[in-house]
Amino acid sequence: MSERTTGTGSNTFLIDTSLGIVGIRRYGEDRPNPVVVVCAGLCSPGAEWWDLAETVSRECGVQVLVYDRPGYGRSFRTETPRTAQRAALECMALLGTLQLNSGWILIGHGLGGHYMKELTRLRPADVRGLILVDPWSAQFSRLREGLAWKLYEGSGIDRTRNLRYSSRVSAFPLKSLVRRVLFNAAPYHGFSGFSAESAEELMRNLTCPGIYRTALEEYRSYQENWQAEQLLFSEGRFPRVPLRILYHDPETVIKDRMLFGRLNLQEARTVEALWRELTEEQLKLSDDSRLVMARHSGHDLHLTEPDLVVNAVLECVNR
Repeated sequence: MSERTTGTGSNTFLIDTSLGIVGIRRYGEDRPNPVVVVCAGLCSPGAEWWDLAETVSRECGVQVLVYDRPGYGRSFRTETPRTAQRAALECMALLGTLQLNSGWILIGHGLGGHYMKELTRLRPADVRGLILVDPWSAQFSRLREGLAWKLYEGSGIDRTRNLRYSSRVSAFPLKSLVRRVLFNAAPYHGFSGFSAESAEELMRNLTCPGIYRTALEEYRSYQENWQAEQLLFSEGRFPRVPLRILYHDPETVIKDRMLFGRLNLQEARTVEALWRELTEEQLKLSDDSRLVMARHSGHDLHLTEPDLVVNAVLECVNR
């Protein structure tokens, strides 16, 4: 295994796998199985999870692996299509290289949940638990057909415009100013809980135009390949593993859609009802599943209510 430090911390490395060079950070490396594997959301490097990963490792007594998908963080970019299957295969290659071949508790946030569901399907015997943090549903056809155009536009479901805007801003000179502007926008606006090291790594990523190119490619693939999600629901294709879905507080998200999407109360509630319906359908993947509601958090509930993640991991560990 080819391994070298990245300069961001003693437990942060670049790992040369058969499918690319991957930036990782490990906590509790000396601890035996299970190992918690974290896959961040769209346009998010693993640094967003570093602080929580350290807490999970300490409080749950497990090893935690946080990695950057190709094009994010310290990982090298690849030109392969950014499908869910490819993302799952890349994670499998990483885990194989690290000789972490079983006992996985998989955590996926948003789009990362889509990839972790696919990994669970491909390696059912090796997954000990699956935790989806406010996951996306790939059924964009139902979202588009079920919502009037104004509601779809104002819902924030389509991320294309925001990603293109952030890409343009990130290319401006005066990087220190651009960093502050982007770091104080969603999703990190109002959150001050990052360690200095995590915040610095996040700000470095926010001013790299390449990550927005990667995010747009992932997002387009996600929209265009929604049929792949249906395979997960086919009989016998998904294992009986503990499945915990951590879901945002509806009232918080409704307020956000009214504020940022300029929807009225009824319109925002209509969007939320359909989004929740599609989320709850994912509970059918396993007969050992449960929906856990956040108390006051939006999509990035792992930042504002980290105890929900810690408790979900403990449930999987203790089963």
